[in-house]
Amino acid sequence: MKRFMVWLLVSALSIVVLPLGVPATAATTQLQIPSFFSDGMIFEQNKPMNLWGKAPADCVVKAQLYCGKELLETRSVTVSGGAEWNKWQLSFSARKGSYDTYEIRLFANNNLCETISNVVVGILWLANGQSNMEFRLDWAVGGAQEVANAKDSFLRVLLMPGDPTVKNAPHPATPNFDIAGCRWGQGNQGTDISGMSATAYFAAKRMRQELNVPVGIINAALGSTSIQTWLSRESIEGNTAVKTALKRANLYKTQEEMATASSGNYQTLTAMYNVKIGPLAGMNLSGVLWCQGETNRDGKPNSEGFYTQALLALAEGYSKTFEFSNGSIPILVINIASHPYNSDAQNIPKWIEEVAAASEQRATIMNVPIYDVPLTYQNPPSPTVAYPIHPNNKRQPGERAAMMALHNLYGMGNADCYAPTVKAYTIQENAIYITFDHIAQGLTTLNNSKGVHGFTIAGDDKLYAPAYATIENNNTVKIWNDGISNPTRFTYAFNSHAQTANLCNSYFLPAVPYRSHSADKTLFASNDWLYCEDTSVFVNTGLKGDFETTWHSYDLAETIGEISVETADVYEGTGAIRLGYQANEKITIGAAANFAYHLMPLQLYKYEYLSVMLKNNDARDKTVRLLVGKKGETKGWVLPAATQGDSLEYTVTLPANAPYTRYTFRVRDLLGYGIEEVAPLTQLSCFAVMVEDDANGSICIDSITLGTEAPRKEIPLAQVTPLVCYGDVNADEKIDAKDALHILQNSVGKRDFNQQQFTAGNVNGDEKIDAKDALLVLKKAVNKIEKFPVEQDTNH
Repeated sequence: MKRFMVWLLVSALSIVVLPLGVPATAATTQLQIPSFFSDGMIFEQNKPMNLWGKAPADCVVKAQLYCGKELLETRSVTVSGGAEWNKWQLSFSARKGSYDTYEIRLFANNNLCETISNVVVGILWLANGQSNMEFRLDWAVGGAQEVANAKDSFLRVLLMPGDPTVKNAPHPATPNFDIAGCRWGQGNQGTDISGMSATAYFAAKRMRQELNVPVGIINAALGSTSIQTWLSRESIEGNTAVKTALKRANLYKTQEEMATASSGNYQTLTAMYNVKIGPLAGMNLSGVLWCQGETNRDGKPNSEGFYTQALLALAEGYSKTFEFSNGSIPILVINIASHPYNSDAQNIPKWIEEVAAASEQRATIMNVPIYDVPLTYQNPPSPTVAYPIHPNNKRQPGERAAMMALHNLYGMGNADCYAPTVKAYTIQENAIYITFDHIAQGLTTLNNSKGVHGFTIAGDDKLYAPAYATIENNNTVKIWNDGISNPTRFTYAFNSHAQTANLCNSYFLPAVPYRSHSADKTLFASNDWLYCEDTSVFVNTGLKGDFETTWHSYDLAETIGEISVETADVYEGTGAIRLGYQANEKITIGAAANFAYHLMPLQLYKYEYLSVMLKNNDARDKTVRLLVGKKGETKGWVLPAATQGDSLEYTVTLPANAPYTRYTFRVRDLLGYGIEEVAPLTQLSCFAVMVEDDANGSICIDSITLGTEAPRKEIPLAQVTPLVCYGDVNADEKIDAKDALHILQNSVGKRDFNQQQFTAGNVNGDEKIDAKDALLVLKKAVNKIEKFPVEQDTNH
């Protein structure tokens, strides 16, 4: 009775308005509302604007929605009894996304208790997962500039502490009512966006540009978290495979055990859901940006297929939390970045397989490969960041996720905007023909490469070697290796370091890593240097990582040698290694590659033959040897050339002005070069092409491969024609004034273009984006020109 009289006094005599963002209490107001219902918030478009909170029994809660001075809607509900404070919920009607700003006024028994200002309606995404999603904008490539130029007040972000509960303290067994310390930030405040997820920021920025409505991000990720801590209790109990795996790993706890436990932390199952996701239940979203998996690799917790089932459980649970039917909430799964986990060269693609399996069962779980994203780890932004695990180029992952959302969810162009996946394959005449799903307008290559990289091939001996590959038609790739007859199996990008794999669809979404035979335990390690397209590779051994030299000059005398990357005259790919030198007398000089880096050992001893494409750029014959040895030493062993007879020839002749020609060498019967001991094939760490010449000159080196038998007749590589729709910079499959506007915005620095957009927008072929391109796009849009200049130029 005394408590009831106190409440009556408060009801009749006082109205207290709390500072926004501060949860109310029974002692100070008649209403409690969660902190995320506060100034600057955003509601999902075309869905009810849900509100909830707590109030005393029988209290009449009223909500009014204003736009300026106009009262748009009034809703009220009478709070039911049964407890001192009881939950109430009401909703305003669904509204289209716009730049209108709203105000919400909340009343208890006609007393104004709370005013929420600067409210907008647009699209809202949950950004969730672990450290690569948590990675701050001001740490990312280009992030500092975004923070310095912050000016978009219609980009909103719900900022919250990494863990609203102390990380290593026991966590609640059920969802909290509120998220302590959360607040809404705006994109025109550098201090608000600097600490938000960089990946989510770039996704939001792209969606803002294309949809022209406000975009909000719920910034919820936390580093080192496992998927089971983000799952709801209901989703765990409803998935037998997940529950069984957790029990087997001694990670399962009942709700009662969690409620009474004195131990536990942020990794305890449901812990993060209960403090960061469950409190949001009832808030409408577009979907989830998910970047997590490092702590669940290898099927952890110790169950093959666990991650597939856990993702399905996540979809089921979050669909109920955020009011989607039948587990249909969109989840964009941004893949794990390259890293040498457990010294297993296939650790990451094994995890991606599990994501792909979940995607096959539920189309709203979308796989976002990022194995090709530049590993820009130089100058780590903080000494506390274990930077080899965190590449700081977050623009591409964010924009790829945005592109999938724009097409598949928001109706921009073709709805089939997914990463290509292997559909089937057949074996014919010593080659494998692979067909793909989700090709959009057709398969092509990243970076306009001549030839497809990333495939390996093997026969029944399961000895995998690099494969040549060409795109045969829109959805089919042919792969082969002239040194492997009767192939039976293959892989694509199935390596934890697959930087040079380049197959993609016309949206420039990379193909999903794949292996045809999951029982094969030993696959081919990534050896980027074999493609001869760069002179360095990122080497990652754990908490340290940096770019290390691969191709370099290998001088055996006091000569001047220079290594460069040739891009105009290549056999395949986007480059070739060019060895240039100066000589006034007969010299021996080489172009060498180091290959014994972590996760990239060349197990040469397993193969019988090695082939290399060589080109003589001068009008005189040259003598060439292939040398293998140890890094930093000028002594080694010469590989004999593969000849028709029994004789061993340790040199080959490059005829004058010869085009690219394949030269094949035998791995066995090595000849000492300044050394007499038997070659330790398992210890080799350097490969060199040695040239003898007596004048200034150069040679080019390209496309090194391995095989188990002497190569058959060479099959020419086909030129891949990039499937670029010139003029369609927003990829909505039409050319109109929107594309011209985007080009003009890019030309004055108001819009960023990725590689695909730049290629599509440079319609006059002058390698720059300006008003001339925009004018041509407008002319094409109204049929005043039939073709762009770039389409008439045979060099494009």
